Amino acid sequence: MAQVCVAVSLERIAKDSEVFSTASPATSVETLTTALEENYKVKKVLGQGKFGRVQEVVRKGTKKRFAVKVVASSKQSEDEVQLLASLRHGNIVCLHDSLEQDEMLYIIMELCSGGTLKSWIEDRQDEHLNVQVYTAPPKRVFANCMWQILDALKYLHGRGFVHRDIKLENLLLLKAGPCPQLKLADFGMATEFQKGELMTQRCGSPGYMAPEVLRGGYTELCDLWSMGVVFYQMATGRRLWLFTRTHEQHYDQVLAETPLTLKSNAHWSRLGPGALEMAQDLLSLECSRPTAACAIENDWLRKYVLGGDDRCCSIS
Repeated sequence: MAQVCVAVSLERIAKDSEVFSTASPATSVETLTTALEENYKVKKVLGQGKFGRVQEVVRKGTKKRFAVKVVASSKQSEDEVQLLASLRHGNIVCLHDSLEQDEMLYIIMELCSGGTLKSWIEDRQDEHLNVQVYTAPPKRVFANCMWQILDALKYLHGRGFVHRDIKLENLLLLKAGPCPQLKLADFGMATEFQKGELMTQRCGSPGYMAPEVLRGGYTELCDLWSMGVVFYQMATGRRLWLFTRTHEQHYDQVLAETPLTLKSNAHWSRLGPGALEMAQDLLSLECSRPTAACAIENDWLRKYVLGGDDRCCSIS
């Protein structure tokens, strides 16, 4: 899966009421339309999917670099632009501009040059005696990453929107380095929600979708489950669920194995007391799952984010 450093999972496969997101490898540089070429010069293709592509561009005159998402113009893509334009948060990717021509929409956003959180985690894998060994980030770095994502979700939910596609590929690093500043990206599945009303569309990425999403009745807390999956993968370097042949087999697996009970091991021990419990809370059934505003007050999280002067990440 390509590491696309922009606010988008490029390919969506819709089947009945289900929506998935995946990304495909980039192939070659394509020419932008005249409208965009007036102000931008294309540098390279960052990702290519069934329904769109992402390219790195440079603004003529200022030489500033951006990422442009090129998709067919639709109500969904126009809604994504409107939502991005309304969001102002240090851990949410920033919209710069948008253009429309010949039924195509060009969404111009800040470029995150550090890759995805998925690639960052993969870089921490090493081979020892033909066995893959994962080294989790230091406690403070780990906690800062979790804090940034939760703060973005707290802000988003507070404005009445749910993301619905939280995953490692949609968490971008502004720059490469050992202490990431993260940006939440790809709001193509985001939607407005009303307190007390359930959403019903099965929406998200397999492996990250909450059990209540699979059942067809959920709230904004589905984002916190997905956050729990991210937490687990960042702590252990492993997928929460084993591979299955089909999406339906995976859904059956999730429904059969929840509620989950996480087991302590060396990975969790290295993160200190409280880390496993926080992951367990995020991966609990919806009725017991914390909100983003509650989760960000977790004692383990606050201990390593706020406890001391050696914080290395920007979390504003």
